[in-house]
Amino acid sequence: MNIYIGNPHLCGYPLSKNCSASTIDAEQSVNHEDADHIAYLYLGMGIGFVTGLWVVFCTMLLRRTWAIAYFQIIDKLYDEAYVRVAITWAHLMKKTHDDAT
Repeated sequence: MNIYIGNPHLCGYPLSKNCSASTIDAEQSVNHEDADHIAYLYLGMGIGFVTGLWVVFCTMLLRRTWAIAYFQIIDKLYDEAYVRVAITWAHLMKKTHDDAT
């Protein structure tokens, strides 16, 4: 019996709490309220994402120097990642070739 202590949603045998239809209906209404809150959460996140995206794009359109600086940073990061991948790939191919001979 001690394993059931602390879980208020359990009912029926071996517990003394009765599982009636009214209890189940009350729990379902709570679940619907939670679903409504989750829907509002997703709606708010979507609106915030779109608003943030538009702020960034409008800033890029209005401030040409910021847009140039942003894309230079992106190009630099891409170039660094490409060089690291190419060097790692070359080391792996050399190691594989040395192990095969």
